[in-house]
Amino acid sequence: MGLPIVAILGRPNVGKSSLFNRILRKRIAIVEGTPGVTRDRNYGEVDWGGFSFLIVDTGGFIPKTEEEREILVNDQIDYAVRESDLVIFVVDGKEGPHPLDFDLVELVRKKGKSTLLAVNKVDNARGEEVLSEFFTLGLGTPHPISALQGRGVGDLLDELVSLFRKEGVGRRNSEFRTPHSVLPRIAIVGRPNVGKSSIVNKILGEDRLIVDPVPGTTRDSIDTHFRLNGKEVVLVDTAGLKRKTKMKGTLEGLSTLRTLGSLERCDVALFVLDGTETLTRQDKRIASLIQDRGKGAVLAINKADQIEEEDREGIWFFFQRELDFLASPPIHFTSAVTGEGIENSLLTTIEIYEEAGKEVGPTELAEVLVEARRKHPPPLSGKGLRIKQWRQKGVRPPKFLLYTNQPDLIPPTYLQYLKRKLRERFGFKGIPIEIKPVKM
Repeated sequence: MGLPIVAILGRPNVGKSSLFNRILRKRIAIVEGTPGVTRDRNYGEVDWGGFSFLIVDTGGFIPKTEEEREILVNDQIDYAVRESDLVIFVVDGKEGPHPLDFDLVELVRKKGKSTLLAVNKVDNARGEEVLSEFFTLGLGTPHPISALQGRGVGDLLDELVSLFRKEGVGRRNSEFRTPHSVLPRIAIVGRPNVGKSSIVNKILGEDRLIVDPVPGTTRDSIDTHFRLNGKEVVLVDTAGLKRKTKMKGTLEGLSTLRTLGSLERCDVALFVLDGTETLTRQDKRIASLIQDRGKGAVLAINKADQIEEEDREGIWFFFQRELDFLASPPIHFTSAVTGEGIENSLLTTIEIYEEAGKEVGPTELAEVLVEARRKHPPPLSGKGLRIKQWRQKGVRPPKFLLYTNQPDLIPPTYLQYLKRKLRERFGFKGIPIEIKPVKM
């Protein structure tokens, strides 16, 4: 089961992104005096008091608008509320309750979400005199905070974790998120305009997702069950990462729509790349997210119908070399126009899913370790470093405990060597492997 989700909501310019950054202790969301800067949902992972959750920053809510940009923001907000387990509702303590606050409260109430009311810009005890005004919103006790100074944010998070534990708020809403099961869950990821939605349409044989040449038009993650060679598969299509842009000459980087939500729920990522373009920073960022989340991956070099046959080998080696930090993922050329390679890439994702669930017995592991040590003893073994054995302690991704007398002396290079030996013997192609040295 993936992490519970907390959405930060509020009208424009009340300090949502400042609170998001304060909670994550780093500057991720764009903070600017111009209202409505954060356009899309921005995800981050938080651990507070031993409880982990995803937190989502959203744009400022503007009801009854006809502006396309503001309609997109409202769509994102609506979805963020639906997929969340709990809402932090942010208001401006210096301005007092605003008519837009009451409009947004109605949206939250209709979704039936548990909500914490955060009154921002309360920089000192004197500012708390206005708190009573916010009881009129009907969201319970107002929590005074200063996102810029950090005042009261820890107390707010303590209350949030208390709600999770007391009310079970963090349990998944089955309408939008499904716990891992025997069904492979495949996330379609990639930057905008590489053909993700077109690939999904080709798979399903219908225009289920809007396809538009303007980058970033897929707004929500849509889960679809379908059958492939007699096997049921859950397909998750994501909006990918937005391209960074400049706005009004000074504002850079509208917030990006992370793939974290879908990667949390998936088993394998079908990573779509544009075979007619070079690799970008966004491509590498997505690859890092896949690796960091411990997900198996298959690379789909899309738009193969635009690539000459004699150029394919060079393109294949280029992507393999540039993404060599991934776990040797299988690579397929695909075309959403002709259908080339799509079925094969999906079949490979199912193979990866099955590989990731493989369990290796202690006898076979012992044989690999003996052979690995014989060919290359661990560094510093002459100084008393000993590796006794290892055991598998988990699947999807495969996890192994390496028992040694001095865990801190095992260098990362030797762990990479042991991972290669595991792949040589047992496969695990396209799947990150975790090896943790522990005291024997």
